Amino acid sequence: MAITVVIITIIAVIAIVVSLYRYTLTSSPYLLSSSSSSDFARITIGDWAWIAQILVALSCLSSRITATFATARTTFVSAREGLTPEILAMISIRRLTPVPAIIALHVLSMVMMPFTDIYGLLTYLSFSISLFMIFGIGIVPYWRWKYPNLERPYKVPIIFPILFIAYSLLVACLSLYKAPRDCGIGIGMMLVGVVVYFIFVYWKNKSAWFNNALTHTTKFLQKLFMVVHQEKPTY
Repeated sequence: MAITVVIITIIAVIAIVVSLYRYTLTSSPYLLSSSSSSDFARITIGDWAWIAQILVALSCLSSRITATFATARTTFVSAREGLTPEILAMISIRRLTPVPAIIALHVLSMVMMPFTDIYGLLTYLSFSISLFMIFGIGIVPYWRWKYPNLERPYKVPIIFPILFIAYSLLVACLSLYKAPRDCGIGIGMMLVGVVVYFIFVYWKNKSAWFNNALTHTTKFLQKLFMVVHQEKPTY
């Protein structure tokens, strides 16, 4: 892992240095360009610029696929721990993947698609994601300090979570400084999740009709997506 992080960091730094956007894209048409990477490729490598465009597209695609898998697994685990609706803790009987969690994330994505202010939407999400990353990754150094003798099959060098937390904190602070209104909307979106949690999970003394509706809805979705609870591992 350490070697991978170092290699990726070196490649990223070299790419930034080689690009020299400030010195290459000096004319006003390029300064106003919406795709500076494509313009830079056309200036530097001419007719081969399409290669850079394909590489950028593949990079974005791989990033989105990785994010989809990671977020779906996070949603699945949170449901398995009783923090989100039960249906999200189920997996496909054929592919053994968290299909309901993946579908739920795609539904949320389609809800966000009509937003015309893409930069505002990115600010909402980046600020919220940065906060969750700070709390999520922050458990690593905390547990390393609180439970130093705990058995760890895979032990991450402590410097990496610390750097990751520092980076996420920087992103959150910059977003809050640059767009406090958008960050406030992002916090409001997170609070909606708290309301859902209290209604569907934390609230135990629900009315009989409410519990019946939840049960029937869960069973219907189970049959629709062909999903069941994950079997507990036996050791």
